Amino acid sequence: MIRTCVESLKAEKLADFELVYIDDADGDRVSVDRFPRLAELGLELGLEDRYPDAILARENDRSLWLVDAVVSDGGVDPIRQREITAWARRCGWKVEGLTTAYSSYKRFAGRQTRMKNLAPGTSVWIGEDAGRLIRVEGLIG
Repeated sequence: MIRTCVESLKAEKLADFELVYIDDADGDRVSVDRFPRLAELGLELGLEDRYPDAILARENDRSLWLVDAVVSDGGVDPIRQREITAWARRCGWKVEGLTTAYSSYKRFAGRQTRMKNLAPGTSVWIGEDAGRLIRVEGLIG
């Protein structure tokens, strides 16, 4: 699901972004072939950092788009949004977008009925409707 989300985003919205990290397999958090590119860009994740599922980077303006898939962990809530933004700032980058990926509307509704925790200013991608990106806006605060 993570790779499909990234491919959809790149095809429709983020063509000028490079996929520099993806955690879509079992085993090591960062594959050996991704370490050098992350280091080249100054985007090193430490043990204290919560790893996103995918990082896309546009080097010319130092912008990032990150994806968290709701498979075992949660999506982009306000705490996660602050953590990722702080990490990007420490690395000298800015966050242009944060997307929470769900496999289906049923999974989205089931989790958000309980949690109601998506951060305003982020987006939601749903696998069964992969051609859409739903913007999360806050009406309060």
